[in-house]
Amino acid sequence: MARARYSLELAKALRQRVLDAGLSLPFRASRHEEDDVLDLAFTMVWPEVEGRGRFRIERYVGGGFAGQVYRCVVESLDLPSAGAAGGLRVGMRCAVKVMRPAGRLTAAFRGLLYRIGFQAPFSAEVLACACRAGLLWQRAARAGAQAEFGDADAVADVYASFFDADVGAFGEIREWVEGRVWRLESDTQPRLRRRWRDADPRATGSPEFVAKRQFMHRFVRLLHALGAPELARQYEWWTMKSQPNVLKRAGFDGDPAAGLCAVDFRAGLVLLPFLPMSPRDLGLIVEGLRRGSLVQFDRGDFGALRRYAAAHPAVFGPLAPMIDTLERYDTAYRRSMPDLSHQGLRLLVDGRLRADVRRGLAAGYACEGLAAPAFADTLADRPVRFTAFWALGWVPLLGGLVRRLWAVTAYREHWRLFLTRPAYFAAARHPEVAFAGRSAAQGNEPAIG
Repeated sequence: MARARYSLELAKALRQRVLDAGLSLPFRASRHEEDDVLDLAFTMVWPEVEGRGRFRIERYVGGGFAGQVYRCVVESLDLPSAGAAGGLRVGMRCAVKVMRPAGRLTAAFRGLLYRIGFQAPFSAEVLACACRAGLLWQRAARAGAQAEFGDADAVADVYASFFDADVGAFGEIREWVEGRVWRLESDTQPRLRRRWRDADPRATGSPEFVAKRQFMHRFVRLLHALGAPELARQYEWWTMKSQPNVLKRAGFDGDPAAGLCAVDFRAGLVLLPFLPMSPRDLGLIVEGLRRGSLVQFDRGDFGALRRYAAAHPAVFGPLAPMIDTLERYDTAYRRSMPDLSHQGLRLLVDGRLRADVRRGLAAGYACEGLAAPAFADTLADRPVRFTAFWALGWVPLLGGLVRRLWAVTAYREHWRLFLTRPAYFAAARHPEVAFAGRSAAQGNEPAIG
């Protein structure tokens, strides 16, 4: 049977039907569509300058467990000065990544592993500090690439972070790398690449294969030297899924080793000690245990980063304030999760840490639609209320319903009208409209520290 073609026109028509139904609950999209215009308030990666811009979606590129990616054209920018734009400019193509997968099953599986590992929702999706920390780590990797490869463009650039109120998740504006994975090569002399580490790629039967493997090997070593061993998992060869994370930029076909670019610094799945997902994961689990990291995702070592920066002052000297800011964001991010494998018994004796965890989890409740932002703001300073709300999450079937009825005014109003107004009942029960009742009221960007 032929697979049904995705109809953009039908998707937009159904979305409009939901918007026209007049439900008390605002519509929350699972993804954007081609030709949508994103009007975003954003914060530049570094220096941290606030701005606004309009980004027209050319196409939905896809995505994985870390989120959904769109190729966009910058239609307008509003920044304090032209110099604050970094690499962004009107008319250019860029990539916009929203930190929530478009597919429900993908999001559910990612969320399950993350909750097992850290007892919290996916942080880069719901916490500004986690999203910002990831961007600044990528900027640090660009500086490392300048020191190691002599070319910062060996790592894709990142421009800004934002909160997508339509999807209810944080996201990033990043460089659109025009390129390809690698050319299909028929290698009739595979023995020539056995010594791939020091081989001349052009002297083998699969030059692009060998050149990429050499690049990824050097890049993994660089990330370890920078103090980012868990991010290095994105480029470990024997995970057997990391190769698409390195692209060959267009225009470098003449040299198999030229134009290689690391593009993905957002881990999607937590590495749990009892759930390796590739042959290389077995070794990574052992290495993590030696570092005292039972659960691995994106934790860094700032001592190692500062030592590397001190050894390369020409590149990292101007970035010292950025590294301080990165450490501040990363600390706030770690303190926003229970993370029992790392925080452990500190949660029992550190009242400030417990308050930070309540604040982080409450921000997640707001982004997930389980609580209105105003209600979520009250949870951090009211431990009894927080505990009751948290405990409801363990109640099968009814827990989520009770949470929303308690914490989302629009959700209560939706059900009041649904049960008392026949016209509202008729509008809400139409198949193309009814699914909107599963979303929850969203205010503006959640107040997340």
